[in-house]
Amino acid sequence: MKTWPHSYELRLQVALSPRGDLILTSRIKNKNADGKPFQFTFAYHTYFSVSDISEVRVEGLDTLDYHDNLQSKIRCTEQGDAVVFESEVDRIYLSAPPKIVTIDHEKKRTFVLRKKELPDVGELASFFFLNLAYSILWKHEWLLWHLILFTSMVCRR
Repeated sequence: MKTWPHSYELRLQVALSPRGDLILTSRIKNKNADGKPFQFTFAYHTYFSVSDISEVRVEGLDTLDYHDNLQSKIRCTEQGDAVVFESEVDRIYLSAPPKIVTIDHEKKRTFVLRKKELPDVGELASFFFLNLAYSILWKHEWLLWHLILFTSMVCRR
């Protein structure tokens, strides 16, 4: 293959638990026949339609360090007990916990994201991306979207 000369396998299992939880399980295997190391990244993109972004808060990120992409990726520490949105946010949270909760007060809805064993390899850290940058016009109504990504860099030898 000219664009990606390495072979690998990605398996994704999607299941619905008896309680109604959506469960995604991924397995990544390096099947690189030539034995040369390679790197790639992957992420689960989770989009939520929310009523009014000023009524949304994200819990579970308190005291975490993050890189602020809107301020030249400077490293900061989350100060509040929850992330609230007063303006655009584009942050990379480092060493995120296994549970993140998004609460939409206006719609009286709560989304709980859990991660387990999102692989860290060597000294690479697992990252949690919190990115709010979307206002989408859909059927003449403004819908606000909130995006959360769980991601990891994988380096296989």
